[in-house]
Amino acid sequence: MASSRHRRLVALVLALMLVVPLVIALVTVANPNRPSSAEPSDRPSAANPACRTAPGYVTSAVQRYVDRFAARTGFEGRNLPAPPRVAELRREFDQVRRQVESAGCDLTAFRSSLRTSLADVRADGPLATAVSGLLRSASLRALGGAPAPAVATLGAGEDLAAAVAQAPLGGTLRLAAGTYTLDQPLYVLQDLTLQGAGRGRTTVVSTAAGGGIVMPLPAQLRLDRLALEHRGAASASVLMVWAGRATLAAVQVSGGSTPTPAGDRAQALGGGAGSGVLVARDGSVRMRGVALDDNDVAGLLAGDHATVDVRGSSFADNGLCGICATGQSRGLVQGSTLSGSPVGVYVGQRARPTLRANMVRDNGEVGIAVQEAARPVIVGNEVSDSDAIGIGVYATSRPRIVDNTVTGSGKAGLVLSTGSSARAHVERNRLADNASGDIVVAGQGRHDLRGNHCSSALQLLLVDGASPTLSGNACEVRRVAR
Repeated sequence: MASSRHRRLVALVLALMLVVPLVIALVTVANPNRPSSAEPSDRPSAANPACRTAPGYVTSAVQRYVDRFAARTGFEGRNLPAPPRVAELRREFDQVRRQVESAGCDLTAFRSSLRTSLADVRADGPLATAVSGLLRSASLRALGGAPAPAVATLGAGEDLAAAVAQAPLGGTLRLAAGTYTLDQPLYVLQDLTLQGAGRGRTTVVSTAAGGGIVMPLPAQLRLDRLALEHRGAASASVLMVWAGRATLAAVQVSGGSTPTPAGDRAQALGGGAGSGVLVARDGSVRMRGVALDDNDVAGLLAGDHATVDVRGSSFADNGLCGICATGQSRGLVQGSTLSGSPVGVYVGQRARPTLRANMVRDNGEVGIAVQEAARPVIVGNEVSDSDAIGIGVYATSRPRIVDNTVTGSGKAGLVLSTGSSARAHVERNRLADNASGDIVVAGQGRHDLRGNHCSSALQLLLVDGASPTLSGNACEVRRVAR
């Protein structure tokens, strides 16, 4: 990843790309017939036609930049142009404003002409429209327009998308109790806080296809005390974090939708639709007291190089998994409850999250499933009443499973069914009341089982010659053939 210094440099270059044409125009305004080093003309520059044409230069620069986002949705998540940072734009436009004033142009007239000119910027697609709105409002404010309030309040039914486009960098929009509707994705392109009156009182409802709220570019979004919901037949995830960081506190997220039949929803993991929160590429998400319920695929889907920090949250009745961690995603899930889904937590590919002190209960197939080459740390969780398997470890995965309690599984408490390159470290777990065995080991994985305590009728089963390392386990060992 690029250094912060490099990112600042790129942002500054992009800002200058917009501003330099206007500065050149203003040099012409101040001195149309002389080099810039000459003495100022005695002729009043306000009368020069260039005072009226200069806004066209900045509009052309904005148009060229907006065109780079033409036909983009933001759901691609990568290979998108980086936007100029609003703070950098403001500094550069302050310089432009001083140039306007020193050239003798009437600033009020200049700003009025610029507003009219910017209204002609064309945008192809919703992402380009959002970028255009951001640049237009930032340009006008920086050139002496009325500053947007740092904190603004919206009433129920007001246009949330328009308010986001007008919000200043780092601004807060307070959403009064009621419902706010979105029929197009809401793109967050700069730092912003949306603050509701309570997740049972303030609801943002999206019917948009693809995503409800989308973060395609680096930004910081904070969501407080509100509900996010997708409604309708369109396939979408509710919140998509492709870049930047989203922080959610006391938020409810529901309604992620996909047309994929229930039995095939594992295939939907790669498509991005159908989840409550999707965080992927280099995005990150922080959750405190969040409820992610009734989404067709996952409550939370983390992929690529995403980072998650989830504490004190709940995931219920999602169509495939409460949490699905794929790619090389990482982070922490702690003190949360996962229930009512086919799989409470799925960890696949090369993901390596830490699952600590969670309650994983009443899930339809597996409480925690570890697949492919994943390397999670699973410590101190209570896994109970899974219809089939409490914790399942498969393929070439290498989890650490320590200090968990696994009870009431319809089949086995802990299953290790892996290839020869897999290695699970299983230590100090307590297993009880699992119908078909507390621990079942199959395959040729090089597993290490130490200090575990079993108390079901069938305790530690070694299937078809499986030979893990066993040390200090309070488990009766049986060797069985299939």
